[in-house]
Amino acid sequence: MIYFLIKTCRSPRRDYFWHGHRGCPKYVVPKSNTEFWQEKVARNIARDELNAQRLDTLAWTVITVWECELSKKSLAVTIARIEAELTAAKEKHERYCALRRQNREFAREQAQKHRELLAQVQAELEKQFQHIPVKPRKKK
Repeated sequence: MIYFLIKTCRSPRRDYFWHGHRGCPKYVVPKSNTEFWQEKVARNIARDELNAQRLDTLAWTVITVWECELSKKSLAVTIARIEAELTAAKEKHERYCALRRQNREFAREQAQKHRELLAQVQAELEKQFQHIPVKPRKKK
């Protein structure tokens, strides 16, 4: 996965199978245990969409790069697409920042959305990992 340091962009490299790259010739559902794999990939797709929506709420831009787009044959097209999306993301972020500076009410609403989203994610993580015991570190 690639995470750009600019706040406006997150770009994971996605494997065509685990994230359900529909239309890709490499995406094939296994012949054994088909129902399980279809449900598993559907959950991954739903989680990816939810995470993209959450990041969008936090004023990030998600650029998805599929593993199959990194082949020598399609790399130049992929790089051009990423550059175009980064340019658009930068412009979008600049407009967002300008709006926050100009409109105090908008800035407050955005801050409230961020707090709510972070609280929701924190609650989900605590629920997901509550069964993992936390071992205190030994003092040296």
